[in-house]
Amino acid sequence: MNFPKIILNKGREKSILRKHPWIYSGAVFGVNQELKDGEIVDVVDFKNNHLATGFFSDRGSIVVRIVTFGAEVFDDSFWSKKLLAAWNLRNHLLDLNKTNAFRVIHGEGDGIPGLIIDFYNNNWVIQAHSSGIYQQIDVIATAIKDNFPSHCETIYCKSSSTLPNTGTDFFLFSDNQKTIAKENNIQFHVNWVEGQKTGFFLDQRDNRNLLR
Repeated sequence: MNFPKIILNKGREKSILRKHPWIYSGAVFGVNQELKDGEIVDVVDFKNNHLATGFFSDRGSIVVRIVTFGAEVFDDSFWSKKLLAAWNLRNHLLDLNKTNAFRVIHGEGDGIPGLIIDFYNNNWVIQAHSSGIYQQIDVIATAIKDNFPSHCETIYCKSSSTLPNTGTDFFLFSDNQKTIAKENNIQFHVNWVEGQKTGFFLDQRDNRNLLR
């Protein structure tokens, strides 16, 4: 699949070859056609060699957030592959007999800049931090439903605070608003509609366990 191209200045491909996920405006020589915010683009060096694929942004100094490098292809299976890889990693790192609330996708850490997905007892909360990710929100929700049918009661998009021009938050699947989540065998009431961030501060897991 061919996308519009972002052409880099000579010598500016080095960070991409090291798999840095951002391209700044100062590294860009030009484009081969007019681009819209959030559009999927291929990144090529000055000699037109393909380097990566990502989402274009016309806001701020980061003009591309990369989601694939080198020969990896952005296609219909992309979201399923990323979700399954992230899910399997959390299954390896966490004891899911003690915990059913965790971050499935953590932006750059899982190879998808601009995307946060939290999981609360079979309820998924998606937060987009870029227009490119937001435009993929329905495809992401479909990938969740298709790959985790027994672990999917609700999918909620909570991006209004991170992308103010997108309007209100909304349900992508079902309409459950809250659950009782388990973390280190402690139960917590979580409400992703009324709660802060995506509903719960999952990064405080170790601190809550220490406090206990």
